[in-house]
Amino acid sequence: MSKTFEEEVLKTLRANGSDVTKAHEFEFYVNVPERRNAVLVADKIKESGYNTELSRSGRHWLVVAKKSFVPVKGHLADQARFFGELAAAVHGDFDGWEAKIVDL
Repeated sequence: MSKTFEEEVLKTLRANGSDVTKAHEFEFYVNVPERRNAVLVADKIKESGYNTELSRSGRHWLVVAKKSFVPVKGHLADQARFFGELAAAVHGDFDGWEAKIVDL
């Protein structure tokens, strides 16, 4: 999944006219069933240099991880693995990403 994730992110950004050689503001989403585990996930993510937000999302908790980096140098495959492993450890889900488009 991770290498495919990286390829899909770069493809999506390029298809939307974004310059993947420039820094982008990324958001990654992790859904967690229990608040205490969401707090633990948010703390682990903060330790890795991200800003985080925690909010209620239906019956789950949503952890939003934010960080600015250059996508082609951002080791997106490693980041997908990181978020996926964190989510799996607490019976949650890595629920994707968003990034602001940076013009060419």
